[in-house]
Amino acid sequence: MNNVILDIGANDGIDGLGYALFNKNLNVYAFEANPALIEKIQNNKKKIENFFNIPLTNYNLINKAVSNFNGSSDFYISEYDLCSSLLKYKFVKTEKKISCEVITLDKFCDENNIDNIVYLHTDTQGSDLNVLKGLNKYRDKVHSGVIETIIKKEKIRYEGASSLDEFENFFISNNFTIIDKKINDKELTEINVYFKNKSILDKNF
Repeated sequence: MNNVILDIGANDGIDGLGYALFNKNLNVYAFEANPALIEKIQNNKKKIENFFNIPLTNYNLINKAVSNFNGSSDFYISEYDLCSSLLKYKFVKTEKKISCEVITLDKFCDENNIDNIVYLHTDTQGSDLNVLKGLNKYRDKVHSGVIETIIKKEKIRYEGASSLDEFENFFISNNFTIIDKKINDKELTEINVYFKNKSILDKNF
């Protein structure tokens, strides 16, 4: 059985590397579309391995974007790494536009014989709902996870991004339950939403 943790929008890699460090029995797959961040993630991996004297052989880094389609797309590199996205934006400066490979989690799981997604962490600057939609038949394989979204639609910063109400509707129609919500910015506009699969909720995994 191939049990995994997925980190979508890895940025500097710290989240996914932490998952790998404390879950040695699970494979962690981290996706980051910005090629400039790949070296930073690899350097952070070496620092953690050296500090703890543990090789993170269960950490796998993939230089691709994740969405609800397979192919290629424009990717907008922001002046701030945290804001780079598949979606256009105007609230910060775009340093450049690149072309990146895009994959759905449905295709990725097929290719890697994945049976269970123990945890799904996605922070893709506006594309999180598309990431979930791209799971397709693997939606019922997700045990739990966290996504980031804008609370109110009028505050959306990325073209085509989703708001909290759309995630709530998605979770209801796909047998997920929200277990917590936490504001994650000073402007009180963004929120992290923690969720679990209702059919797996009472199982001790």
